[in-house]
Amino acid sequence: MAMALTAINIPSFFESPQNALHDSFIRRNLHDFKFALERLKADPNAIVDDRIGASIFKLILREPNSSEYIELCIEHGADLYENNKVDLRPPIFYVIDSFSSENLEIFFKHFDSARSNIKFGDKNCLHLLIKEITNDNYSELSACIRILLENGVNVNTPDDHSRTPFFMLLKIQQKVKKCQELIEFIVENYTVDVHNYKSDDMLTMFKNQNPHLKVPEKIEADLTFDFMKNLLLKRNDDKFIKTFKSFKVKNYEDEKFHEFCTAFVYEAVTNGSHEVIEALNSEGINVNQRMDGVVKSPAELACSYGYYKVLQAMIPTTENLLHQILHASYQKSSKDPKIDHQKCFEIALLYSDVNKPDDLGSTPLHYAAHHRNSPAILKLLENNAFLAPKNKFNETPLDDMKADVLEEALDSRVELIQVPKDKEQKEVNISIDFGILRPPGSSGEVESLESMSKNSELRPLIAHVVIATFIYLKWKRLSLIFYSNFIMFTILMLGFIRYIIMSHTMTDAEKSESSSFTFFKALSLFGIFLLFLRELFQLLLSISSNINYFKSSINIFEIIFIILAFSSQILENTINFNEIRVLRAFTILCAAFEFLHLVGELPFLSISCHMVILQKVAFTFLKSLLLYSILLVAFALSFFVLFGGDDEAHGDGKGGIDTSTSDSNKTPESSTTNPQNTNDDFTNFAYPGIAIIKTFVMLTGEFDAAAMSLHSKGAYYCIMFLLFIFMVTIVLFNLLSALAVDDTQKIKAEGELIDLCARIKVLRRYEKMIMGKMKGFKCWKRLESFVTVFPHSMPDGKIYIQPNKGYLVTSKELRQSPSETFVEIDDDDSDFGCIKSKLKMTKDSKCCLICNRLDSKIGKKIRNILDARKEKKMMDNEKDAMTQEIREMREELREIKNILKNKK
Repeated sequence: MAMALTAINIPSFFESPQNALHDSFIRRNLHDFKFALERLKADPNAIVDDRIGASIFKLILREPNSSEYIELCIEHGADLYENNKVDLRPPIFYVIDSFSSENLEIFFKHFDSARSNIKFGDKNCLHLLIKEITNDNYSELSACIRILLENGVNVNTPDDHSRTPFFMLLKIQQKVKKCQELIEFIVENYTVDVHNYKSDDMLTMFKNQNPHLKVPEKIEADLTFDFMKNLLLKRNDDKFIKTFKSFKVKNYEDEKFHEFCTAFVYEAVTNGSHEVIEALNSEGINVNQRMDGVVKSPAELACSYGYYKVLQAMIPTTENLLHQILHASYQKSSKDPKIDHQKCFEIALLYSDVNKPDDLGSTPLHYAAHHRNSPAILKLLENNAFLAPKNKFNETPLDDMKADVLEEALDSRVELIQVPKDKEQKEVNISIDFGILRPPGSSGEVESLESMSKNSELRPLIAHVVIATFIYLKWKRLSLIFYSNFIMFTILMLGFIRYIIMSHTMTDAEKSESSSFTFFKALSLFGIFLLFLRELFQLLLSISSNINYFKSSINIFEIIFIILAFSSQILENTINFNEIRVLRAFTILCAAFEFLHLVGELPFLSISCHMVILQKVAFTFLKSLLLYSILLVAFALSFFVLFGGDDEAHGDGKGGIDTSTSDSNKTPESSTTNPQNTNDDFTNFAYPGIAIIKTFVMLTGEFDAAAMSLHSKGAYYCIMFLLFIFMVTIVLFNLLSALAVDDTQKIKAEGELIDLCARIKVLRRYEKMIMGKMKGFKCWKRLESFVTVFPHSMPDGKIYIQPNKGYLVTSKELRQSPSETFVEIDDDDSDFGCIKSKLKMTKDSKCCLICNRLDSKIGKKIRNILDARKEKKMMDNEKDAMTQEIREMREELREIKNILKNKK
């Protein structure tokens, strides 16, 4: 019993079945190996190493002299046909690696010989074995080759270089003389093709190396996949086209026929053979079918190479090829006439969506701009590619686009058109196409303009006539909401300020008897409530639009204003008079700032510019004062030390405070009760805080030098005062003034641009709020119509301007329900109508907002663009004419030279 236990290896009981199987094979213990299969139920198909994807059975196949183990594995369910999951190698190629005839015999005993001629890569089993033949291993490998031949492996199967196994055998015959025996065996027992694959080389080697053998007769090539593919590899396109019909008839029922045809398509595309693609297409083959395991489709591969004729033969396809072409066109250009990426681009553009993003969210315009491909950029924009889509990295094409390219694209959006006026006359109109500003998805229409305003290079183009006109139209649509908000706040602010003034000046008895006071108090409370509802509404909209409401300083300021205004109403009778007075003062100031902000957004150039000047100058002053405040505080403390403090406490008798008019025990609290003493404290820098305030006042030039009694003090006091006048009043104050003037001049020089940027900012803010997640509600569609022009006002993305009618703006008709915004059509013109926005308010009343004329300044810019284009066209025509004349002169000179040569 002990002997038996030792024979079956007791530790194997405690191992996993797979480990026991693998370990027993490594130890070459057939008894334990059989025990693991039969008793432990080990699976020979289990993967040993996930990195290489090989099972235990495949590893055994590679080991020589393992026939018994192979037999056992096959008996217990080993799979003879399953490919490796990693490198897709079939099991038959593992047994080839063993170089063992015993392994091969056992394997083919259970293997279907009809499947023996399979390939791994481009080679069959004979290719791999013949490649490894040497004088030392010839005996064993020749035996393996004989077994393969007996089991149907074809000696005439070519690889991708048209090399058959027999060709490779002839190739090594010079080094391995023993191969002659194998060659004779093959020639005598099998049909050898030496005429269809590398025929010249093969016939030469066969005759020179085997003169005693008769050259095999020429046979008709078998129309197999390898034969047809070999024709493509040899670039024998004509023969492929002629024989493909026969190949189709013979192999159409084969389940791999379409797979074969897909391989032909890929090979033809690689060769740039558009004739083959056309022939396959005419035979009903899907030339756009992607091969399994291949990243690129045939059309994408053609785009990569730049084979425009191949691409033309394959189009139409459902794939978007523009990304691939724009990637490939960035590479070095080729002199091959078959290669032209620009033509590929133009062909693909006819069938592709110019706004379709790839996996990274990038559109074709992203890649064209990134590679600085100006012709592609202009073509894409000509086909209404959206100007500023964002990819997953939050990048837009505008980030890489040149200003001159974008300007050229914008100029091309302005065109002259002829509109029939009557039967004999035509009216010349101007069309402006806004297609590049029309977002393909749900993003805002001003988003692209916002990106332009943040780009220093492209920012001046906001004043371009196309952009300016679009902003003008957008602003007109928004104006109802904006002006309503402005008028409402103006009325409420005036009423609120009036209420505060009346509260401050009237007695309690007068307040109770005054009806106007009651009215303004009610108006103030109502206004505060409306402002609260407005801010709450904005907060809800910002949440639905994924916008941080509290990130805006304006929103925070408005919240503070509402709190102050409400507190001044509620706390009027609960706090003392001085505190309520301070609260009311700050409330009035906040109301004024809010009103100033709204005024700054009015669509008037001078107002918006002045508001920007105010903001810029204030920011410049604050920024500069932060730096120079060190100097001001230093002077303030110096003046406090020199002029302020209690001199008698130090026994000086010459302090800055006049001790003859005050008690020696005077305290700051007692001094504040007397206005005269308070004025003296401020004048004479009595305390550090007062000294700092006084110094800032002196910065403006308000010295009150007489009150400082400099004549009664020493020379050092005068030096300090003069130093302050020079350093602060003269140098620093003039420096700050110069900075303000410089900012003002810059802003005035860009007045129109600043005005447009301010409008963009306002429009974008309203778009973000209104076009959020709540836009799916029906009530939101009406609100959306106030901030969008697509498709409500411009169904085709264009407007039409009649310059002879005061720049009247028209648009093509769009039929909509009466309750929505639509374009009204004039009676005398069925195709064009004035842009009129109508919103149904009640059954009897309608609110109309008409924006049917452009500003004359915009009209002048349009004329300048058209005139410049006309001049450029004339110059191009003159240049072409001169070029043609030069060519004709060259031809004449060439003829004269030929005549002179003939005379000599």
